[in-house]
Amino acid sequence: MVSIATERVSLERVAAALDTAGRRYRLTGDRLAAQCPAHKDREASLSVKWVPAEPPHTAGRVLVNCFAGCTVPEVFDALGLAAPDLYDGKSETGRTPGGPERRSKHLAPSPASRTPRPRSGAPSTAPGAADEHSHRFGYRHPEVSHRYTHADGEVIARLDRVRCTDPACPALAVTGKAGKTFVTRWPDGRKGKPPGLAGILYNLPAVLAAIEAGRPVYLCEGEGDADAVTAAGECGTSAYGGASAAWHPGYTRRLMGAHVVIVADRDAAGYDRAAAVAAGLGKVPESVDVRRPAIEREHADVSDHLDDGARTKRS
Repeated sequence: MVSIATERVSLERVAAALDTAGRRYRLTGDRLAAQCPAHKDREASLSVKWVPAEPPHTAGRVLVNCFAGCTVPEVFDALGLAAPDLYDGKSETGRTPGGPERRSKHLAPSPASRTPRPRSGAPSTAPGAADEHSHRFGYRHPEVSHRYTHADGEVIARLDRVRCTDPACPALAVTGKAGKTFVTRWPDGRKGKPPGLAGILYNLPAVLAAIEAGRPVYLCEGEGDADAVTAAGECGTSAYGGASAAWHPGYTRRLMGAHVVIVADRDAAGYDRAAAVAAGLGKVPESVDVRRPAIEREHADVSDHLDDGARTKRS
């Protein structure tokens, strides 16, 4: 089978999926604005931008952000896509609407590029197993709930991490843990993304207190890592939507005057995110430092680092 590996194919893939989902969008150069498929969207609250390949990445990719607060996994699930589809090259999931040959009518082919490695954090199971397995998530019994709040502690939303309850889940054989997903809810438990969530950092009251006291703020890839940093006695925070979500200007404003330590997962995706976040912060914080886990293991994160009792290694 001939592999399709073209520049901007990730953007084409998203556009084609939006066509199939009946969502309106407007394309301008390498960026499109669209109705988000993950919620009832009357406005074009979804932004998708294609960026070319640059080290450490060997292929172009799309940066996805819903300004109403939908996560990238929620948007891609609604479109029938998966994490590897963020990158140029043939879809490794086989779930691209219309098949890998389909193109949006608004986009034209462009020169070939190299097929990328799936982004860190993409589901990893035995070949074919993930496509055949239908997860049964325990939505009523979340493994953990993370609460996003205003500066005064008033809860804006909660983010539930839930696991697949099927003992035959293929992820168990690969990672030792069942497959997971995240569900965003209103404070009263209703499923949905409160509009006030945009630009709010996790653990915001503690972040503001750390800035006031001149203590460092450790910016992690996810809420679980932020909690691990907090449990270790430091101030941990993260941005809603995880590593693949676009950096919101509101995060930068709330980190004005902070001593920010960006903690990068020890892989290409982690380094790429750290560079993007540092660029987004610019000169607004008092200082910006980038560090990685002092564990010589690919994909190691700050939780692994703390579990091993290691000292942080400066990048």
